[in-house]
Amino acid sequence: MTAIRASLFVLSALMVGEAAAGRVPSAVAQQPRPEAALTAVERDTVPADTYLDAPVRALMERARAARGRTDTTLQSFEVTWRERAYLGLDAERLRRERLLFRQERAARVHWRQGDERVVRWLGIRQQSAFGRAEEDPEITFAFLDPSSDRLFLGDIWAVHPLADTAAIHYRYRSGDTLQIHLPALDRAVTMVEVVVEPREARFNLVAASLWLDLETALLIRAVYRPARDFDLEKDQPDEAGDVPRFLKPIRFATDWAVIEYGLQEFRWWLPSRMAFKGRGRIASAATFPLEVEWSFDEYVMNAPETLDPGDDLPVDWERVVLQGDSAQDGWRSRRRRMRERNEPDDADRDVDPYAEDDPGDSDASGAGTAIVILPPREILENSPELPEPIGTGEPLLSPEEVRAARSQLEGIELPPEAAGKPSLIGPVSMLRYNRVEALSLGLGVSVPTGAHTALRVKGRFGVADLYPNGELAFGRTTERGQIGFSVYRRLDPIGDWGNPLGLANSFNALFLGTDDGQYFRATGVEVAAGRVFSQLRLEGRLFAERQRTAEKNTDFSIPNLISDNNFQPVLQADSGDVVGLSTRLRVWSSPESSGPAISGTLWGELGGGDFEYARVAGSTAAVLPLGHRFGAAIELGAGIAGGTVPAQRRYYLGGPYSLRGYETGARQGEDFWMGRFEFAALLGRVDRFGPARAIRLVGFFDAGWAGESFSAEGYALAVGGGVSLLDGLFRIDLAKGLNDGGVWRLYFYGDGLF
Repeated sequence: MTAIRASLFVLSALMVGEAAAGRVPSAVAQQPRPEAALTAVERDTVPADTYLDAPVRALMERARAARGRTDTTLQSFEVTWRERAYLGLDAERLRRERLLFRQERAARVHWRQGDERVVRWLGIRQQSAFGRAEEDPEITFAFLDPSSDRLFLGDIWAVHPLADTAAIHYRYRSGDTLQIHLPALDRAVTMVEVVVEPREARFNLVAASLWLDLETALLIRAVYRPARDFDLEKDQPDEAGDVPRFLKPIRFATDWAVIEYGLQEFRWWLPSRMAFKGRGRIASAATFPLEVEWSFDEYVMNAPETLDPGDDLPVDWERVVLQGDSAQDGWRSRRRRMRERNEPDDADRDVDPYAEDDPGDSDASGAGTAIVILPPREILENSPELPEPIGTGEPLLSPEEVRAARSQLEGIELPPEAAGKPSLIGPVSMLRYNRVEALSLGLGVSVPTGAHTALRVKGRFGVADLYPNGELAFGRTTERGQIGFSVYRRLDPIGDWGNPLGLANSFNALFLGTDDGQYFRATGVEVAAGRVFSQLRLEGRLFAERQRTAEKNTDFSIPNLISDNNFQPVLQADSGDVVGLSTRLRVWSSPESSGPAISGTLWGELGGGDFEYARVAGSTAAVLPLGHRFGAAIELGAGIAGGTVPAQRRYYLGGPYSLRGYETGARQGEDFWMGRFEFAALLGRVDRFGPARAIRLVGFFDAGWAGESFSAEGYALAVGGGVSLLDGLFRIDLAKGLNDGGVWRLYFYGDGLF
C-alpha cells in the first residue's frame, strides 16, 4: 500500500486544483525556500540578467504591487464551478487505454469580502476501475478570492513568478501584445505577454507565458509547466524510501497547464477556465495520463447570498461549517469522528468540525469561513449540472488552443537538468520462469549520463540452461518516447502476441505447467526507437544479430510434482545471421468515448543475410457496449510472409492471445487469419452513470488458421469462458479446443479484450 500511496501522490500532486487548495505536502517545497525564509539582503538582490528589457521590468514591478491587492468595489459574487478529471492507464504496452478514475463535480459558490464562502454542491459523480466511489466534497474554493494567487500555484508547491523573491529564480522578457475591443465600453483591453524562464531545473520552478492587463497589471492568462518533471527520488526522498525498488523510478511530466480569467461586467477579472494535462510513469512498466478541466460560469456580482438554507435544511442534507485554512482536514476529521462513534453519515448534519471534543483537528490560524451544503448522494449523482466526462462532448480547450499552448512552452528555454544517481535494476523485477531457463535470475545497473539519458548494464543467468545472457545499452527516454542503442545476448520469444517472458506466463509455467511461449537465442546489436502521439504509438527497430535455436531444459512445474505433466518441446529455430528492420504501429480510441472502444496494430519486418524475407500483419479489435450491463467484443487479424522465411519468423497460433484451448504452434505457417468473439456481463451494481468495470463474466469463441496459402481448410475452433478483472487488465480463462482432440486449458494473463 505504501507504493500505491506514493504513486498516487505523484499523480495527484500535480493537479492544479490540489495545489490551489493547498494540499500538496510541504516536502515538495523544500527547495527553493519560501519568501518568508529569505533574508532582507536576498530580497533586495536582483541579478543583472533578471529583466531582459526595460518595459518588462516596469510591468513586473506593477504586477507585483497588484498581486494580492483588494478591490473594495467587489464586495461579493456567486459563480457556478464545474470540474471533470480523468486518470487512466496508458496503452503504451496494452491494446487500449483503461480508465482508472474519473470525476465530475459541480458547485455553486458565494464569495464575499473577508474570505467567507458558501458552497452548495450541485453534483458529484465518481467512478474507478474498482467501482463507484463516494462523494468527495473536499475542495474549499479559497482560490476564488480575487486577491489570492492567480496562478493557482501558491508558495507551497512552486515559487510564484510574481513573488517578491522571484527574481532570484527567474528571468523575464517581453512577448507579444494583444488588444481586445469592448464595444460596450467603447475601449480596448491591452494584454501584454511576459515570458518567464527558470534559472534552474527544479520541479518547484515554472516556465511560463504570463498575460497581464496593461491597465491594471493583473494576471489574466497563464500557460505554464514545471521547469523539470517530478521525480519521486529527487523531490520526495522520504516517500521514495518506502517504495519497492522494482516500482522505481516514479516520475510525472506536465504537458501544459492553462489558467484564464474573464472580465466580469467589464470591471473585474475573475476565473474563467483552467485545463491541465500530464502523465505519470511507474518504472518502465506503466504510464498514467491525467487530465483536469475547470470552468466558471454564471457570475452574479455584489448580490446577496441565497445558497445557505440555515435552519431550513432539507431532510438528509448536510451543512458543515469549516473555519481556518485546514478546511479539508476539518471535513475529513468530521467523517472520521463519525466512523469512530459508529454514527450514520446523516448524523450531526449541522456541525462545526472543530468542536471541543476534537481540538487536535483544528487549525484556526487561517482566516475565513466556509459553509458547505451537501445534498444526498442520489441528488448529487443525478444532477443535470454535472459536465460530461472527459473524452465525451467538447473539450474545454480546442485542439488549436492546445497546440498554441504547447508552442508557447516549447519557445521557452529550459536550463539543463543534472544527471541523477545510479540505480539498481532487479533482482525482483527481472525474475522469470520458463521451460528453457527454468528460474532465471537477473541484475543490472542504470547510470544516468544526463537528465534523460542513461547507460544500462544487465546480466541474466538461467538455473536450467546455465547460459549467461547480458545487455549493454545507452538510450534517451522522455515521457513521449525513447531511442537507444544496445548490444545483447538474450533469449527472445517467437511469435507476435503477448509477452512469454513476462510475469503472467512465468506464473502459468510454474504453477499451471503451461508455458505458452516459443523461444530462440539472439546475439547482436540494435537501434530501437518509439514515439507516442496521442492515441497512436510508433515503434521501430534496426538490428543485426545471430539467431539460433533454444532447447527445453526443464519439465519442473507444480503440477508435474503431482502427475506426469511435461512441457511441450521448444520449436526449432533456424540458425543464421540476419540484418533487418521491424516496425509496429498501434492505435486506440479514448477509453471514455461513448461508442465502441477501438484498437488496432499493424506490424512488419524486412530481413536479409542468411534469410531474405518480408512479413506484414495486422489486427483490429472493437469492444461494443450493449446497454450498461452487457457488452460484446470482436478481434480480427491476418498476415502474410514471403521469401526465405526462417522458422522463428513464421506465424504461430495458440495460447491466450490468438487461439485459446491450443498450445502455441498448434497452427503455424507463412500466412494466417484469426477471429475472436467475446460476450461479457458485468457483476455488481450498474447505473446510468457508468458501471463498475471491476468484474465481468465472459464467454468466448475463437477461430484461426495458419499455413502456406490462405485457405478455409484446416482451421481450428475453441470455446470457453472466464472472468475479467479491472476492465480486462487481468483475465482468468478456461478454454477447450474443438479440433485435434483438444483438452481444457486454464490461462492467467493480462490485457484481454474485456
